This record gives sequence, C-alpha cells and structure tokens, in this order.
Amino acid sequence: MTGWQKSQGFCLFLAPLLIIWVSAEGTLLPQIDTGLLITGLEHSESLLKSGTGKIKIYGSDYFGKKGKEENIRRGKSSSIIELQFAFGDEHSYYKYISPMNVEIIYDGKIQLTIFRKRITARSEFNLPPFEDPRDWGMRYKRQKLSDFLLTQKKRGKLRIIGTEKIDGIPCYVAEVPDPSLQDAVLKFWIAPKEGFRCLQILRISNSEEILRRIKWRRYQLGEGKIVWFPKSGWVILKRGRESYRNEMEVMDFQPNVDVTSLFDPQIPPDTKVWNVDLRRWFTFKELG
Repeated sequence: MTGWQKSQGFCLFLAPLLIIWVSAEGTLLPQIDTGLLITGLEHSESLLKSGTGKIKIYGSDYFGKKGKEENIRRGKSSSIIELQFAFGDEHSYYKYISPMNVEIIYDGKIQLTIFRKRITARSEFNLPPFEDPRDWGMRYKRQKLSDFLLTQKKRGKLRIIGTEKIDGIPCYVAEVPDPSLQDAVLKFWIAPKEGFRCLQILRISNSEEILRRIKWRRYQLGEGKIVWFPKSGWVILKRGRESYRNEMEVMDFQPNVDVTSLFDPQIPPDTKVWNVDLRRWFTFKELG
C-alpha cells in the first residue's frame, strides 16, 4: 500500500480487471483516478454481449404547457410508445408494437426501416436516443461510455470532480466539456457498487439543460458473473420556462441470448428499397 492508502485506512479487494478501494473511515467513496474509473466501465460493458426485451416510453410531447408534466408523473401520459428491441455486436433491432407496425434494423453502417408496404435505408442511424435503453447510461452519442470518456481523457478533458449520492447510492462525478457544443458541460454520476453503471447524466449549456436519471437491474449469469441493464429512467429537457419529459420502462429483458435471427430479415432480393441518402431506388440485393 502507498502511504496515502495506509493513512486513509483502505483495503484492497481484487476483482477481474479491477481494483476497488473500500474506505474504513466511512467516507462516501475513496479517491480514484480517471483510468481506474474507465477500467470499471469497460469491465461492466464487456460482460454484456447481446440482449433482447421490450420497452415502454412515456412522452409528454410538449413544451411549456403547465400541468402536463404532473400528468406524466401520475401515469397520464399524452403518448406511449411500445417496442421490442435487441442488440448484438454493432447490430440493433427495434420493432414498434404500438401504434406503428415498423421494424428498424441497424448493422453498424446501414439502417433499414421496414414499413408495412415499403422499405427505406440510410447510412445514418437516426432512431431517437431515448428509444434505445442502452443510450440511457451505457452509451453516449452512440459510443460506449468508456470509449467516449477515454477519448476525453486522452485530450486532457476528463476530470473527477467529487462524489455524490443518487437515490442513496454513492457515485463518482465525472465532468467533461461536451465536444458537440462549445458552451456545454457534461457530468456523469457513476456508481462502483452497481457495476460502474451511470446513474445520472447532466448536460448544461447556455440554451438548455438535459437531466437523465437511470435505475438499473442486476442479472446473474453463469460462473458468478453479474451484468447490469437499465430498469427504468426519465429525462427532462428544459429550455427557459419550457420543458419536455420522457419516461422509460424496460420489460422482459434477457441478457446474452442469441438474437442473430432478428438481423436477417426475410426480404425477397428483388424488393425495391428507397435509399434516403442517395435518393434513389435499389433492389434489396443491390443494397447488400
């Protein structure tokens, strides 16, 4: 142990790929560096290979109308979206259960949207981020959270600014400038006791504030491994006096199951597909 560790009364516990310090003096969380924080994130992410389940999204669909946000909290949402989701490697699959019969398949490069009578394709993945439960705390801007923070660390932008409790759970608070907007700051609340999962994300700029809160559920795998996946959450976007709220609930999630059949749609090769990016028709075979 270093002199600092001895003076603070810390004990070392070994876990796969991780060293976690536990304080003997009752402090909220011990000191940690950004490299160990990212290692914790990477370890949790590596255990989850694939998954499938259902999701409900409750949206207020409004700006600045008083009273509707309270209705959302009481379950009187102005819109409810249900969908089935699945993921494996870079592939993602979504099927809207209600009110639209739409399937969306993404292979890391091309997004295929299958409507009842037509199919469209585009290279940009434009599914709203609140409709992918992984984007509620496992990823940021379609990147793994560990990759995003590692990039910011290499640029000298990542800082750990303290510790706080979220829903009674101790978290490290990491801060970076938002690379997509000059005046914006991002903060991430990361809980080592919940598999280094992110419990809260705050994005503040001169024009708006976005607060995202995530609750997690643990899933026991074989060989004593535990994975964490979002259970529920909410996000509030504020612009001046206006606000917008979404809530999410994940149901029937199954981790690390075979979902490859969902990424192989049974579409005849001569089916016409409209390419949104190139603005012309292709056959499904030509699209590849």
